[in-house]
Amino acid sequence: MTKITHTRKRNGEIVNFDKTKITSAMRGAFMEARGTVDELELRDLTDKVIMYLDKQFGEDATASVEGIQNIVE
Repeated sequence: MTKITHTRKRNGEIVNFDKTKITSAMRGAFMEARGTVDELELRDLTDKVIMYLDKQFGEDATASVEGIQNIVE
């Protein structure tokens, strides 16, 4: 469970945080780069991104889409 509760979209709108969007974006990148996805590795990487986000943004924080993207990349 993450401490991040909301995400600030590029247009400024604040929406509920949804970690499945991070997983989905990484799945697409894996498919494009490798042609396949290891779901266990994907789940592990998503968890690592979430842990890093929690450290960067703190409790009950709002992470920006750009900030999340920078961490994932």
